[in-house]
Amino acid sequence: MGLFNKSKETKRTDSEQDKTNAETKNLQLYQTQSCPYCMKVRIAMKELNVNIELRDINLNQDWEKELISHGGKRQVPCLKITDPGGIVEWLYESGDIIEYLKKRFG
Repeated sequence: MGLFNKSKETKRTDSEQDKTNAETKNLQLYQTQSCPYCMKVRIAMKELNVNIELRDINLNQDWEKELISHGGKRQVPCLKITDPGGIVEWLYESGDIIEYLKKRFG
């Protein structure tokens, strides 16, 4: 994956983008600004044109505690996925997160 290229950004109609934005409300990315693997995920998010809440665990202790207690470890990036039924999955590893996002929003 190269540097973010605006021309590579996924294009959607307004209604398609509204639907995508609604689907991403149940996703949060636990990350840090300085982590290169987190940066790879953020670049993929830009290219896929998805708006996912970023939770920097270095800036908020509550997010760090939540990641450790529910995700099981203090490792970033980690994507918290809450399905419509309220079941939560914690997805680690930048490659796995990017693959999930591509399959779901690509």
